[in-house]
Amino acid sequence: ISLCGVPKTPQQLYIAATASSWLGEDNVLTAKYAQEYLETPGWDSLSYGTIVEDGITISRWARSRAEMYMILAQAQENLGKHESALTNLAEAYRLEPYNAMYAVKLAGVIENARSRKEALQFLKQQTLTPYYKPLHYKDENGKNGNNHTFRQLIDSHILRLQSQKE
Repeated sequence: ISLCGVPKTPQQLYIAATASSWLGEDNVLTAKYAQEYLETPGWDSLSYGTIVEDGITISRWARSRAEMYMILAQAQENLGKHESALTNLAEAYRLEPYNAMYAVKLAGVIENARSRKEALQFLKQQTLTPYYKPLHYKDENGKNGNNHTFRQLIDSHILRLQSQKE
């Protein structure tokens, strides 16, 4: 990454943050590039518009922003900045509330930074969201489909936390 020079444009910052995250060696640099990217309007060449996945309409813009918040949060968590990581994970989850992995990751940071009990309480609150209810839909071929992914992920992580001793 250092061979590419100092990233300045949104495109360069996006690529540098993503590459640095994949390499996993320099969390300070990953956090710096991700934060700087998020302070820009974004890389305008990224795909925008919407797509439908398993019955859920997804904003590509929101997805790319949420993924960058996730990169930032992961670097912050690795640096021991748990409260900052929680803030940025919460923003990723706000952007993609149908993505249970953000809730699961939030619960993991809550468990590490605060307590298992608080993490479990957070996951149980997610069972009250509209995304917890299985989604029934017709796909692009007219076939009926069911999306239970959110519920399955939340339930499995609730069970994992419940099975652990205090």
